[in-house]
Amino acid sequence: LSTIIRKHNILCTTIQETKLAPNKEQNIHILAPKILIINNPNTENDRSAGTTFALNKDHLKNRTWDHSILIPGRAARLKIKKNNETQIDIINVYSPNETKEKIKFWKHLHEIIKKKDNWENTLLVGDFNFVESAIDRLPAHTDEKTITDAFNKIKATLQVTDGWRHQNETERAYTFSKQNPTALAQIDRIYVNVQKTSDYQNWEITENYNISDHQLVITEIIPQTTPIRGPGLWRLNNADEQHIQTRKWIKKLLKNTKEKLKATKDRKENNPQTIWAKTKEEIHSICIEEAKQRKNQLNKEKRKLKH
Repeated sequence: LSTIIRKHNILCTTIQETKLAPNKEQNIHILAPKILIINNPNTENDRSAGTTFALNKDHLKNRTWDHSILIPGRAARLKIKKNNETQIDIINVYSPNETKEKIKFWKHLHEIIKKKDNWENTLLVGDFNFVESAIDRLPAHTDEKTITDAFNKIKATLQVTDGWRHQNETERAYTFSKQNPTALAQIDRIYVNVQKTSDYQNWEITENYNISDHQLVITEIIPQTTPIRGPGLWRLNNADEQHIQTRKWIKKLLKNTKEKLKATKDRKENNPQTIWAKTKEEIHSICIEEAKQRKNQLNKEKRKLKH
């Protein structure tokens, strides 16, 4: 989990079917001190349940949060605020497997949601254990209409839509698979406000790093009002400077550049600025390639040590 959060630079991860008993999150805090686990524990009558929010402490500066359990072990709400303004309002759900229990769950959750009037730009995320459309199953087929009817009332109240599907209308992708018989389904989803779909970009259904039998659904919140930034300046780092082979390549390149600058006569075709800009690009490429070589060598040495 720590690897996933660091690799994707994630603020908030939602987890379902945690089977995490009350107060057991403290054990995780010891193992992963940079992650804050907010637990909606399983119950005596529902030991396979449990939902959790995992927050990246590196991104919690100047932020506060408010967690409330909507349905024990099955649904919880997290509001993350900055400067007393709500930035993210998330409902994390884990639907039961049985049809009757699903219908009962979605109806119960809808009643809870209706009683609260402070929903705004809410995200509804989790393991839904059903699909809305046949395209989300292989072999393709729809789910019980009574389930989708119960769920549609929640969608209407919160004014949300499946964000990944909204941007990938005809694409087939799945988050869960099973054998005997083989079947695939996209039962893990992130629902976003219907008026704010363009604020959610860089959607991914990605590998699970062997921590789950479900794939991960990831998105990035980029409000339309956010200024577009370039990649920034590249700088030579200490590791490149101190690597002998990299220094040799750069020294040789700088020597050739110096000779080119001395020989430059036609400043329109080969002016010093153009030559120097090209040299910096080549230095950048050298550093990237040498860094890859070093990483590959380290990986080989690690594999040798394991054997």
